[in-house]
Amino acid sequence: MKTIKNETFGGERPLFASHDLRLENVTVEPGESALKECSGIEAEGCEFKGKYPFWHVDGFTLRGCTFREGARAALWYSRNLEMTDTLVEAPKMFREMENLRLENVRIPDA
Repeated sequence: MKTIKNETFGGERPLFASHDLRLENVTVEPGESALKECSGIEAEGCEFKGKYPFWHVDGFTLRGCTFREGARAALWYSRNLEMTDTLVEAPKMFREMENLRLENVRIPDA
């Protein structure tokens, strides 16, 4: 598994079609579809600001992350998600998801 730490990404699809990737303290700035068509993704302590960060993803774990308002429609058409200790400020977070587990996830404007 490749690890990316303390980096910032932006623009269109910067990590498109990534597989077996661990993100630590990564920021995804505005743009679209940062992690589209991915699998085997782990993200810890990451901040997502761009639209549609996780579309068509299979198998991902999110811990201690933050989805800012700009990260709208973040988790669509994906499956096998485990999300813990995460703050969701983004609207329209989930759509057509399969097999998701949420623990200590705050969604203050659901």
